[in-house]
Formats: sequence, C-alpha cells, structure tokens
Amino acid sequence: MGKLGYLAKRLVRMDVKRLWRTIRHCSKASGKTFVGTALDMVRCAHLYLAAPADYALFEFYNLTPEQRATYVTRGINNQLVKKLNDKSLWHMFDNKDEFNTTFAPYIGREWIYLDPADFDAFSRFLKGKEVIFYKPRNSSCGWGIEKITLADEPDERALFERLCAKGEGLCEEAIIQHPEMMRLFPGSVNTVRLVTVNDGKEVSIVFAFLRVGNGRVVDNLNSGGMAAPIDPEIGIVTHPAADKDYKAYDAHPATGTAFVGFQIPKFDEAKSLVTEAAQVIPRMGYVGWDIAIGNDRLFLVEANSYPGHDILQLPPHVPDKIGLKGRIERFL
Repeated sequence: MGKLGYLAKRLVRMDVKRLWRTIRHCSKASGKTFVGTALDMVRCAHLYLAAPADYALFEFYNLTPEQRATYVTRGINNQLVKKLNDKSLWHMFDNKDEFNTTFAPYIGREWIYLDPADFDAFSRFLKGKEVIFYKPRNSSCGWGIEKITLADEPDERALFERLCAKGEGLCEEAIIQHPEMMRLFPGSVNTVRLVTVNDGKEVSIVFAFLRVGNGRVVDNLNSGGMAAPIDPEIGIVTHPAADKDYKAYDAHPATGTAFVGFQIPKFDEAKSLVTEAAQVIPRMGYVGWDIAIGNDRLFLVEANSYPGHDILQLPPHVPDKIGLKGRIERFL
C-alpha cells in the first residue's frame, strides 16, 4: 500500500475522540500548539507511515526527521505483514485450538477445546491437575485469560458450564517455568518474544524481547505487563523493562530482580525452536513467537500473525532515539 492509500485507510477508520485526546497529550508533552502538533502528526503519517498512536508512543514530537525515519511504525509494520503473511492463513495463528493443533510438537502441554456437548472429555482433562488456564479461542493481548485453581472449584460440571458460557474457548494445563524466569516474577508465566522473518531463503530472528507480568497472571504489555529488549545473539537483557506508560524499571517492583544483564535460560534452544516452527507454514513469513522456558523443555505459548510493533521502540529502550527499522529494511 502506498503512502496515500495508507493515509486514506487510516482516515476512514479514525476514532476522532481518541485522536483529539492524543493530539492534546502530545501538544502538552511537547509544548507545541494543538494545531502545530496536529499538522506534525499528518506530516509523520505521510513521510513515515506513523499512526497518531505511534507519534505519541514513540514520542515523535521529540525526534528529528532523521531519527523518525529509523522507526518501525504501524504503516511499516503493515507493509511487512502484507508482503510476507498470507491473510487466508491468519486463522491458524489467531484461533488457539487451530494453532495448538498445527504446532503440536512445540506446545508441550495438555489442552482441550471446550465442547459444550462433551463434559466427560473435560472431566478426564482435569484429572491429576491442580491449576489450569482458560483462554478465549481468538482473543489477543492476554484478554479473557483466567487462571483456575481446581481446589477452589469442587463442582466440575458447574465449572464446565461456567466456562462454556463464556463462548468458544479452550483450557490448558499450567506451565511450570524455569526457576530463573520465576525469579523475575512468580505471578505470571514470563515469556520470550522472538520475531522471525522467513523470506523463503532463510529464517532470521529480527527482534527479541522479554515479557514479564506485573501484578496479573499475564505478561502482555497491553494487559499491565512490561517488556525489555534482549540481545538476539546471546540472550541477555540489555535495557531496563518498561510498561505501556513508558515507566522504566531497573528491577521488578515485586521481586527486586534486576533486568539489565539477566540471562535468559535455554535461549539458544528457544531460537532453534522458532527457527523450526517458522518453516511449518512458509506463507506466514513474519511472526512473533512467545516462548515459555521450563526446566526440561520449552513451551510455545502462542504466535502472532500480526506481530505488534509497539513493543519494539519504547522510549526507555532507545536512549539514542534510533529505532529498529534497520533490522527489517532488507525485507521491505
């Protein structure tokens, strides 16, 4: 899609009230007038394919034109998705039961699709388990996930009916994570996000991030979690963690575990797993994989047919104000 086409599409889908709030926020943060900020947003949309949310999240109002040109914006991310991902196959990633079936060798845990007509299968699934997780079939960002301690649910049929009433979904056994990952924050399964590009010739790992929960059972940035960049070669966290409000954390506020210098266990194994998984459906060439690290094995938690770009360049992670577009430019 060309720049004018991208602009037209964004205008049609625009939430005007949210846009006004974003302009006011950026105007206040930059000290520029409302009109001046709005015009600069339009300029950035045209030149860098930056959405208003990009302008605010990446603090474009503080960047020079040369710095802005280095960022992976929504429009740039869209270009890569459109070029490398066959939209007719997105459902194999977006629907969790299809994903778990397609990538069964990498899932590493028991799961069951909730069929309202098959309570017996659900009852058999519960045997020997203390904790399970319910997930809506096609949700994202950690929305709708529920941690269920079975000791608190003595009536299996009542639990089954309650979960089925939520709509299409599935249940998975709990993942027991590596003690080092637990040391970061024991209240959630903390994962490694590895973003791959399969251009038909080779699989490249272009981005690597640690995702950690903060007070909730999920680690997603959009559900209150935090993220920190990882050196994709050696698996060491390189910057403090940050949340969606741009707050930086040298150490986790609940555990005191420092982020910078933290070594991801089994990182080479994680890279091998996603490199292999990225070849299962070659027509999905740009994917974000979320890996949980266990003691004895890795768990493929989920993958994203539309890898989020918001996690890539949070202000605390780019002190030199140089974005990460250079890592994917050769694939555009």
